[in-house]
Amino acid sequence: MLPFYERLDEQSKNQSISVRSMTQMGNHAYWHFHQEIEIFYSAKGSGKCIVGDYVGRYSPGQLVIAGSFLPHDFNYADDDDQTNNILIHFNPQVLNGFTEFAPIRHLLEQARYGLSFKKVPEKTQSLLRNLERLEPASRAIGVLEVLASLCQLNSQPQRLSSIDFSPENMDDRSGKRLNTVIEHITQNQSRPIHVEEMAQICNLSTPAFCRWFKQVFKCSFVTYMTERRIETACRLLETSNLGISIIGDRVGFESYSNFNRAFTKVKQIPPREYRRVHQ
Repeated sequence: MLPFYERLDEQSKNQSISVRSMTQMGNHAYWHFHQEIEIFYSAKGSGKCIVGDYVGRYSPGQLVIAGSFLPHDFNYADDDDQTNNILIHFNPQVLNGFTEFAPIRHLLEQARYGLSFKKVPEKTQSLLRNLERLEPASRAIGVLEVLASLCQLNSQPQRLSSIDFSPENMDDRSGKRLNTVIEHITQNQSRPIHVEEMAQICNLSTPAFCRWFKQVFKCSFVTYMTERRIETACRLLETSNLGISIIGDRVGFESYSNFNRAFTKVKQIPPREYRRVHQ
């Protein structure tokens, strides 16, 4: 499925920074991108999110920033009766010309890969929940206060996508190929995927595919798949009671020993110990 370009002109008419709440997210695909920065905050409810090549879940209190042109989809709600999400959109150019906003611009530059804040300060959460009730000037100032508070957090946000989807980094052919690759990996991640298989899908020779992949992803296909599988395993270790070997098999490792060895190499801690620390 290719992401589609969404124009937010009408929605953002007469306002530089738009804020709206959504209490019905639905359970349908809406993978899209736009020039505007998007801030997604889950005031209530949980569900599935896709940001770039990242597939995961959002939970109450979580805030995600999707940068310009980064494909994303938050429209998978577990229960619409328990949903209250806040969406903020603005063109990053509104911050130009203010020296004081340099930390915010740096944060938004990082957001081109998608950033996830598992929990934000209670004061920031309260401000987010009340933004829509404010008059336009106060609402815009409130959004800047939210961004400033995120810049001051001691903990680092989680980077979501491993790929930069900025339009200047990709022509149409490469963009379509990228979507083919991401869709195939997402649908088949639970089994071994070999580089020859990916090259065939992209109608490239194996060496040509490897060169293209490294140019776009900044790493080899094997490295990318290993790290992607391990990130999926981390979420299962944190949120489920599945056995370690079952998780390794579910995310696509061919044996428990391969899973344990790869996980320990990437995370510097065995999966069993990771679960003990993070559950």
